[in-house]
Amino acid sequence: QKYGFESYGVDFSEKAIQYGEMKLGLSGKLSKGTVIDQKYPNDYWDIITYMQCFEHLEDPVTELKEVRRVIKPSGILIIDIPRFFSIWRVLLGKHWYCFSPNQHIWQCGRRGVSSILEREGFKVIEARTRASLHHEITFDIRGITKFFIKMIAWITGTGDHLILVAQKK
Repeated sequence: QKYGFESYGVDFSEKAIQYGEMKLGLSGKLSKGTVIDQKYPNDYWDIITYMQCFEHLEDPVTELKEVRRVIKPSGILIIDIPRFFSIWRVLLGKHWYCFSPNQHIWQCGRRGVSSILEREGFKVIEARTRASLHHEITFDIRGITKFFIKMIAWITGTGDHLILVAQKK
């Protein structure tokens, strides 16, 4: 919306919807549920994004089938998910902020998500990682260690977020 796009949203959380309406100026543009629940017409959207929500879907394959139906030809799909196979998850274990077994229904790596996207009629045009901003940096040994790990993750592309950009085939 900030860059001139007409923006709409779908979320599971009533709290997230209220936040979006009150703080982001999206009143009347947010709905509860998933893309499947919305019953959009064919070839309706130019871009669909899943920012830190795809891992919460009970059936991501069925969701992608619906996304493919409602996204325009050559439409863009962006998925940002926690990267389970990251150094952060290994080092932080159960303290990793994305370790949410009761909320994150599935965890998948780049190959797994790319494979699902390809199978469901999308072509992955970019895949990258980024280091999360959720790791608080402090000026003790733990914070300094996190800082260096974050820098290494940034330099080597081994961050704990996976961002995939795909296009409808």
